[in-house]
Amino acid sequence: MPTLKPLTLDDLEAVLAIQSACYEPFFHESVAAFRAMLTASPDTHWLCRREGKPLGYLVTLPVAEGKLPVLDAAAVATVDTPEWLYVHDLAVLAEARSLGLGRRFMAEAERVAREKGLRGLALVAVQGAEGYWAKAGFRAKLEVSPALAGKLASFGEGAVYMEKAC
Repeated sequence: MPTLKPLTLDDLEAVLAIQSACYEPFFHESVAAFRAMLTASPDTHWLCRREGKPLGYLVTLPVAEGKLPVLDAAAVATVDTPEWLYVHDLAVLAEARSLGLGRRFMAEAERVAREKGLRGLALVAVQGAEGYWAKAGFRAKLEVSPALAGKLASFGEGAVYMEKAC
């Protein structure tokens, strides 16, 4: 049975390998970007392994609307009063997609959002994943602030900001 564990800086090599297998090169983020996210919020990231093999990861950050990091940000600002747990990156290897890891990761994120008293989860759907996230209960927010629109632009054409109340 695959197990979830907190994601740490020691796991970044595995994260980069999974990222490379799951995303187009445009979406690949650097070690510096992952280090910044893990440092900004050490308790909101997870790695899944089965028999020692990394299968997927989830990186989330407590944010206020408009304050989510751009893609491949070398620095991540923390906010005093977060509203959302921002799902920055969820990646599961193709060979493990039938194991329900995405649902397990998202259940963990929802639990943390509730524990932190946040409004819910937020994310940026890329690579045509808006329909997938809509089926998981997320709703697209088509009118966004100029600050948020600027952040969305870093994710490329077709990026859609979505939210889900918890």
